[in-house]
Amino acid sequence: MSQHDKDVSFFVVWLLNCVADALKCEPREVYRKLQAKNIVVDHLISNYDVLHTMGREALVEEVVLIAKKRGVEL
Repeated sequence: MSQHDKDVSFFVVWLLNCVADALKCEPREVYRKLQAKNIVVDHLISNYDVLHTMGREALVEEVVLIAKKRGVEL
């Protein structure tokens, strides 16, 4: 696994935990719901280069917004 792949993996796990903390739920539940609509791969991993430059609050808002647009209730 390359360093970039490790960085992306770390970021996604960190972000899922941030979303779970903000919504007072379990990270595995956030992952399950987002993964069901391919948000993890289609948005978080695909847009890592831009997303990892954003702040925590903006990222949580971004994930919640994308989830709503795709019909996911977090």
